[in-house]
Amino acid sequence: MLRSRRHVSTSVSTENYFSRLPNEVLERIVAMTRTQEYEWMYIPTLFYQNSELAQLSLVDRRLRIIAQRQLYRHVYFDHGSSHGIDGHRFDGTKPRSIRRVLSMFCRTLRSQQYLASAARTISYGTSHRSRRSETILLAQIVPLCTNLTGLEIRGWIDSELFLPILRQSCPRLTRFKITCKTLVDEGAEDPESLGGVSVFLELLQCWKDIQEVVVDDNVFEPEERNETYPTVPNSCPVLRSLTFKARWIHDKEVEALSIIAPSIRYLHLDNTDCSPLSGDGLAVALEHWSQSLVSLTISSMDGLAGSTCPSPTFNDILASMPRLRDLKLDAGYLSNKSLAHGFSNLIGYDVPWPEVSSLVTVLQNKDSLPSLCKITAHPFPNPYLYPVQGEDKEEYDSSLALLQECCHQRKINYVQTVF
Repeated sequence: MLRSRRHVSTSVSTENYFSRLPNEVLERIVAMTRTQEYEWMYIPTLFYQNSELAQLSLVDRRLRIIAQRQLYRHVYFDHGSSHGIDGHRFDGTKPRSIRRVLSMFCRTLRSQQYLASAARTISYGTSHRSRRSETILLAQIVPLCTNLTGLEIRGWIDSELFLPILRQSCPRLTRFKITCKTLVDEGAEDPESLGGVSVFLELLQCWKDIQEVVVDDNVFEPEERNETYPTVPNSCPVLRSLTFKARWIHDKEVEALSIIAPSIRYLHLDNTDCSPLSGDGLAVALEHWSQSLVSLTISSMDGLAGSTCPSPTFNDILASMPRLRDLKLDAGYLSNKSLAHGFSNLIGYDVPWPEVSSLVTVLQNKDSLPSLCKITAHPFPNPYLYPVQGEDKEEYDSSLALLQECCHQRKINYVQTVF
């Protein structure tokens, strides 16, 4: 008599089928935790859900290694902030906890080299002023991350300690952002300047792969104007975006930048405490960048009060920029006559307040600025903060109303900022 099939015993292998999967399949599984692309500055970065990566790391040892590599790929050291480089966040509610987390992370990287080599971007910043002990720990962490490509620093102490790290331990940097603006905290030390602007020029030439740089106010100190600076032509061939805010920028420093990085597309220069940037070096720099610039901003604190650029206008240079799409300049760099006959590809224009009335005349000609989609205007400066001459407030408000009407007729987006 035949036995029933259900009574036939079969041997079942207890081998872990997960261990048979190749690494490529495991990497695809981890990749499914990607939710969106987050753009730090202009470069998109893949975003991972930390909670899902943590759960995946508990499934299998091999999967844990792959998930950890993604978890440590983009690292925050922050104080409860909801933004920054995407990836693993180490939050601290007190200065002591920030130092403790930095110390723990440093020990982890030293004991597990594969995690140190996985780190690509580090963002460091706290809501208090930095302590020297934090800078010491950060200076120990950065050299361990041999494949680091992105570094964001908000506040530091001891420039003598940190500058050699930036020069020698970050040869693969593609993105760099630094600011010393942090909140006041009793008993903390003020951030030190990293030196003069010449130090910044020297740093740039150490990073041949750098693509984007943001430097905020007071990071580099003003220096005496030099006619020449030590530069290696095209030492930053792929630098595409530069934001540089300082209390004083000389035209020759800008000229040196154009020699070091001749292919910049997005340029923002801001003299935060001084008069508009001018000089022959600026004209030379704009000539170097004429074929690459897509967005150009040159502003100053005095420009808010209507101070004009003392040098001749740059009409011919600016009009010869075929890729220029967005433009923001202090008064005096560009005449409205040039706007009336050129800039056919200009999409966005931030108009200096002294030139609003003349821009209305330009826009009344429907053939002028055919591609313009957005105009940004500014309110009349506060006379107590920015003493102004010439046009009074009522006359200016009338010009703003006419500008808004012209924008409505030509279907141009009109935006007005507030002080």
